[in-house]
Amino acid sequence: MRVAQAGYRDVLLVFSSLDSSRIFEEVRRRPPYSIERVVRIDRCCRADIGEIVRTAIDLGRAVLSRGDRVRVECAKRGSAIESCRSVEIAVGMSIEKAGLATADPRNPSKVIKVELLGEMACIGIIRPGGDRPHRSWARFEM
Repeated sequence: MRVAQAGYRDVLLVFSSLDSSRIFEEVRRRPPYSIERVVRIDRCCRADIGEIVRTAIDLGRAVLSRGDRVRVECAKRGSAIESCRSVEIAVGMSIEKAGLATADPRNPSKVIKVELLGEMACIGIIRPGGDRPHRSWARFEM
C-alpha cells in the first residue's frame, strides 16, 4: 500500500493492490475521526469529459444494474475542466442513454463520484452518504 499527497490541501491518495472496498472499510472503521470524507475510487482516467464518460460507462457496466437510480457528484481541484456541472450532466445522461441506470438526483440508490485532481479524474460508485466515514460523529460548534 502506498499513500501519497495529491498536491491539494487535505487530499491524500491511497494506492493498493487490495480491493478498493476493503481499504475503504478499513479507513471507515479506524480513527482519526477528523476525516470528513473518504471517496472509494474504482477507476482513474485523464481529466477530459469524453474520457470521464467512457470510464464511467465501463465502470457502470461492472457495478450498476437497470434498477439502480444514480446521482453524479463532481468535486474539482485544479482541473482544466471548467465546470463540474458539465461533467455531472454528461456522465448522468450517458449512463442513462446506455441503459445502465436511471438518473435520479433526488432519490438515488447509488452515487457516481467524480473527483477531478489536476489532470487526473478519479471515479467511484458508492451508496448515498457512503463517503462520510463516521456518521455517528456529530460536529458541534460553540
